[in-house]
Amino acid sequence: MWSGPPSIRRQLWRTLLLTLLFALLFNSGFSSFIVRHEVDEVFDAQLVTSTRMLKTLILKLHDAGGNHLDAGLDNLFADLDQVSDNIQHYEKKMLLQLWSRDGSRMLFRSPQSPDHALAPLQAGMFRMDYQQGRWDVFVAEIPEMDAWLMVAEIPDARDEINESLFGIMLVSGLLALVLATVMLASAIESGLRPLEQLSERLRQRTLDNLQPVELRPEPPELQPVIHSLNHLFERLTDGIERERRFVADAAHELRTPLAVMQLEAQQLQRLATEQGAGHLLDGLMAGIQRGGHIVEQLLLLARLERGAAGVAVENLKPQTLDLAETVRRVLVEHYSRVLDDGGELEIDLDQFSAPVNINPVLLGIAIRNLLCNGMLYGGGQLQVQLRDGGFRRMGMIGLEVRDHGPGVDAESLARLTEPFFRNGRQDGGGAGLGLSIIQKIMEALGGELELSSQPGQGLSAILWFPKVGTANPGE
Repeated sequence: MWSGPPSIRRQLWRTLLLTLLFALLFNSGFSSFIVRHEVDEVFDAQLVTSTRMLKTLILKLHDAGGNHLDAGLDNLFADLDQVSDNIQHYEKKMLLQLWSRDGSRMLFRSPQSPDHALAPLQAGMFRMDYQQGRWDVFVAEIPEMDAWLMVAEIPDARDEINESLFGIMLVSGLLALVLATVMLASAIESGLRPLEQLSERLRQRTLDNLQPVELRPEPPELQPVIHSLNHLFERLTDGIERERRFVADAAHELRTPLAVMQLEAQQLQRLATEQGAGHLLDGLMAGIQRGGHIVEQLLLLARLERGAAGVAVENLKPQTLDLAETVRRVLVEHYSRVLDDGGELEIDLDQFSAPVNINPVLLGIAIRNLLCNGMLYGGGQLQVQLRDGGFRRMGMIGLEVRDHGPGVDAESLARLTEPFFRNGRQDGGGAGLGLSIIQKIMEALGGELELSSQPGQGLSAILWFPKVGTANPGE
């Protein structure tokens, strides 16, 4: 059974096929009725003609004498029986009776004709039952002989013709139905193609690609839908651009006063002599540093979003570099900081490497955020290694940073790239923007961010890059 709302294609098929079937049945029934009526009229006219010819023959034989009448009619039916053995199966079979006017005496009957009258003794056409079948009987008066002539015909021939014509009409109707179905299939697919094209255009739209939808040609029925969608895209584009400008402007406006506050706090920290005051100033300093870190992250996120939206951003263009060498240079800058913070860093970059299109600055930011994330939430024991994509990610190479922290459940894992999401952790000084920034960096570089975790087994973050000369499987 179909589930869910019926599709337009199914509705069209159901309606059109039912209409065609109804038209076929109606046409077959109506045509069969008309054909049967016309065939009956033709055979009735032929029966009347045959009766009149027999009447003329009987009158001639009667004028020649009574003996000539019986002998002539016997010879006539003997010749008809002999011919009927050789003619085709649809040839007519006839019975003949000659009765006196008052019906008291049968003057003549053909072979196989019954002893009783085939029809009432009155002129006209009759349908009578005889020998488990229906016979068409025409009764004509012969005033010269004071008699009634009855000629009966079994309707086998007309029934066979009716059945043959009905079969021909049915077969031709079925062939027409098949042909119409094929033509309808082509017409339905052609009619629905603009909808499929519109669906494909909409699937290509993202928050970073809200260009107006265009169809060539544009069906008049879809014009209101397309115009409404394009108007919606315009409003979404304006709203997203306003949001990005707000983030960039807010971060920029906060950057300067936070820097001033940090300088003033540093001066106060040097001047403070009491232990309690120094402790309070340390907390103030940490808060200011965290605020500055958030501002820096917001500014970077705004720059990345502008780059993903197609805006030219300085120092964000990718270069073809060896991934292992580039990662090694980046890790040199952060290795001592990890150790100073009490962490451990295990590095394995020798098994795999490949040239990729990356930006050293963006890659450095991504690695720094992964290391900071691992130090804050992963216990400080970090592993950095390169991985080959294998069959699942053919033509790609990955940089994995794994920690040995408590891990993340599936529900929280799906939200880790949301801005300001910290999985319920408010300590540690993080801003909740690191993985969001990494996600934007990978989008800007044409790569992918893969996160995996099991509770109690730490978090694994892999940056997948297409190897140079290999198409991105995600495209």
